[in-house]
Amino acid sequence: MSQLLTLYTTPVVYLYLDRFRIRCGNLRRRITGRTGRGSLRRLGGLRRSGYS
Repeated sequence: MSQLLTLYTTPVVYLYLDRFRIRCGNLRRRITGRTGRGSLRRLGGLRRSGYS
């Protein structure tokens, strides 16, 4: 019985975690005004050049 419960609940937990990750990313982009990963690359470039 325990194995069946684990079999059916594990995918549900991962789906909720994935949705939470996506929502957090969207919220972070709205707060910071950044779009896409290009902004993160530019920010990383600033850190390397001494602006951290």
